[in-house]
Amino acid sequence: MKDSGKLSDAEKWALVKERFASVDEDDLVDGDRFFNEELNSESNFNTLLNGARKMGPKISQLTRFELYTAVWETPRNALAKLWGVPANAITEACKSNEVPLPRSGYWTLVALDKPREVPVLHGDHGVQIEICSPGPSSKETSSRTVVLEVDSQQRSEQSSPRDFQEGEMTIAEQEIPLTQSIDQALPPIRKAFKSYNSPKAARDYRYQYVLPGGSSILRIAVMPEMVERALLIVDSIVRECKRRKWQVQLPASDNAKMNAVVVDDVTIEFTVTEQRRQEKVKSESTWRDWEYIYHSTGVLRWQFGARYSKREIKDAKRGTLEQKLPDIVQGFIDEVERVHRMEREQRAREHHRELVQRVESMVREAVAYNKRCEDTLSQRISEYQTAKRLREFAAYMSSKPEQSEEYSDWLGWIEAKVLSIDSMTSTEADSWIVPVDVLFYVSELVENGEDEELKRLDIAEIVKHFLHWSHFTKPY
Repeated sequence: MKDSGKLSDAEKWALVKERFASVDEDDLVDGDRFFNEELNSESNFNTLLNGARKMGPKISQLTRFELYTAVWETPRNALAKLWGVPANAITEACKSNEVPLPRSGYWTLVALDKPREVPVLHGDHGVQIEICSPGPSSKETSSRTVVLEVDSQQRSEQSSPRDFQEGEMTIAEQEIPLTQSIDQALPPIRKAFKSYNSPKAARDYRYQYVLPGGSSILRIAVMPEMVERALLIVDSIVRECKRRKWQVQLPASDNAKMNAVVVDDVTIEFTVTEQRRQEKVKSESTWRDWEYIYHSTGVLRWQFGARYSKREIKDAKRGTLEQKLPDIVQGFIDEVERVHRMEREQRAREHHRELVQRVESMVREAVAYNKRCEDTLSQRISEYQTAKRLREFAAYMSSKPEQSEEYSDWLGWIEAKVLSIDSMTSTEADSWIVPVDVLFYVSELVENGEDEELKRLDIAEIVKHFLHWSHFTKPY
C-alpha cells in the first residue's frame, strides 16, 4: 500500500470507504464533503484510517486513549458516519469513561487555525472499551446500537457516576415540556407574575426593567412585555429540576438578585434578562443635555453560573429559549462537572504542593548543613588569627627579663588561652565537616525513601527553583 502521505484526497477517501464496507453508501454521502475539507490534516486521516482498520461489521475494541485521540482530532458526527454508530453513542462512551469532549466552538477555532485548549486525559489510558455493532438482521434494526462493556476490575477502579448523571446525560435528545400558561404554573411562578404585573411595581432606575414587589419573589430582569414569557420558561426549568430531585431556591438564599438550583452540592445561580434597545433622547427633566431610555427587544437571555463563572444561553435565529430548554438543563450539568473538575484539579495541586514542600524541606536541611560548614570554617579562621596574635604577643613579653612571680603566672595564663582557642588543637567533630552537593544529597534521600510519589517529581527543577529564590529571601 502507498504511504498515506503520498495519497491523493480521492485515494484516501476511497481507502477509508473500503475499510468501512459494512456501512451503507447512503450514510457515507455526507462524508465526501467532510473529507474534502478535513483530509489535508494527516493526523485526521491516520486517526480515521486506524479506526476503520479496527471497526468491523460486528465488534471493535478501543482504549480510552485511542477514543480520546479520535474525538479531539475529528468531529463526532464524522466519526459516527465512519464507524457506523450513532453520534450520541460516541458521546456516551466518552462520558461513561471520563474522556473529555470538545466544547461548543472548538471546531470553529480549528477551522480558523486559532489557539485552543485541549485538556489532559487523566486516569488509566489502557482501559478497554468494547463496542458491539450488530448488522441489520431485522426490519427493526435499521440503525446500529452500541453497548459499552468494561472489565469488572477496570470498572471498580473508575469513579462511579453521580446520581444526577445516571441516564440523563443526553439531555439534547430529551423533550422538556413547556408550560403553556401562567394558570398552569407553580405557585411561586404565579406569585411572581402578580408581583411583576402589579400597577405599583417599581422600575430599575437605569435600565427600566420591572422589579419584584418583595424580597421573597424570584428574580428576573425583563421589560413588562416579556414578564409572562420569561416566567413560563422559568417554570418549565423549575419543573424539570424538581423532576430530577434538584433543590431549587427562588430567589437564591445567598443572593437575592438571582435564583439558584443545587445539584450535587453545587449551587448554580440563574436568572432571565432581556436584551434591551437603547435610545438617546434630549433630556427634559435633568441638567444633562441627553439621557437614555430603553425599549424591549423580545430577546431573552438565560444567564447562569457557579462559583464566579457566568454563562449565557439566549434567543437566536437557530432557536428560541423555549426550544433550548434541554440546553439549559445540560448547562447546569456542565457547570457541576466544571466545578467538580476544578475541585479535583485544586486537590491535585494542593497534593503536589505538599510533595514539593517535603522536597524543599530536604533542600533546606542541605542548605543549612552547608551554611554550618561555612560558619565553622569562619570561626576556626578567626580563632587561628586570634591565637597567632596571642602567641606573638606572649613571645614578645617572654623576651623581657622576668620581674616577678605574678608576671610569670600572667604569661602562663596567655599560653593556656592560646591553647584553648587554637583551632589546630580542637577535637570537636564539627571542626572538620565539609559541605555536600545539594542536588545529590536530596536525590539520595528521595531515592532511598519509601514514598513513590516523591520519586516521580522533577527533583532537579525543584532544587534549582528553591536555590534561585533563596537568594531573594532570608538565607537558611
